[in-house]
Amino acid sequence: MSADRCSEKSLLSPVSLLFLKLLNSDFGPMASGSIAGSGACLVSTPPEVIKTRLQLQGELVKSGSGQKVYTGFLQGIYTILKYEGLKGIYSGIRPAIYYQTVMNGIRFGCHEYLKSVQCSIKGLEGHPILYWGINVISSAISGITGAFVASPFYLVKTRFQSSARKEIAVGHQHHYTGTFNAFKDIIEKEGVRGLWRGAHGQVLRVGMGSAIQISTYERIKEIIAPFFPQQEGQCTNMWMATASAFCTSFPLVIAMNPVDVVATRLYNQKVVDGKGVLYSGPIDCLQKTYKQEGLVGCYKGTVAHYMRLAPHTLGTFIIFESLQNFGKRGNLKLIKQSMD
Repeated sequence: MSADRCSEKSLLSPVSLLFLKLLNSDFGPMASGSIAGSGACLVSTPPEVIKTRLQLQGELVKSGSGQKVYTGFLQGIYTILKYEGLKGIYSGIRPAIYYQTVMNGIRFGCHEYLKSVQCSIKGLEGHPILYWGINVISSAISGITGAFVASPFYLVKTRFQSSARKEIAVGHQHHYTGTFNAFKDIIEKEGVRGLWRGAHGQVLRVGMGSAIQISTYERIKEIIAPFFPQQEGQCTNMWMATASAFCTSFPLVIAMNPVDVVATRLYNQKVVDGKGVLYSGPIDCLQKTYKQEGLVGCYKGTVAHYMRLAPHTLGTFIIFESLQNFGKRGNLKLIKQSMD
């Protein structure tokens, strides 16, 4: 055995081999999705805190009236840093990571499986509109499944992010000491069912978002693929993934923001005797928001939403594609070694 081969094999530790096997197994997309979503969270949490508070500010108050604590994205960052420091700007980071780990793991895992089923149908690629339509449906199903399972973490995350010092507080204030303390408190007051309060709004939000995000991302990749040649052992060219993820964020924010406002308000509303004080469900919330605040109310926090979604979409897909490429390159290396 040559020295080069020995050194190459020494780089593949038992942990690396186990990780490569995971990435190349049927659970590879699920593992990549979990790591990608939780990693992107580190960048997207600060703008999400601003977004959440902007969406709760002036809740069911006529547009243009009332005092504003937050006047925009940059001012919101400054205000939170001034009163609460970095801890405030990263409110809810733990449940956010838990949520992304569970939700994106299921979402990407389900989508890749459904995509493989879709690709196995003969003649489907000859009908691009039908192919894209099925991709949209499979993306929505994947997102809905992940969102429902992970909903308790999003509930706690939203309540942590809305919780603030008295001087800059907006919306109803929930007070928890940690993620699992929040679960305990909710179960004691509302039962296990309370952990899925607002889940119908979140399912609608992520179902719509996934249908647009994943299908649009895949379609843009197909369109620009001729301009980005792939190298051996690469699932996706990283520059192509970056361009596709960036372009995907624009239509996503426009379509999702009203539903995002609804989800935030359903999760954060005060609960008495197991019932929400303000809203009975997503439609009721959307109707009341539009009636009291107009279209402006439905698009509260849009800039902050984009500042959260663009880096999160970019980070999620780049990390996901990088892990898929790493798994493929590592697998090719192992195959070549076994043939030497």
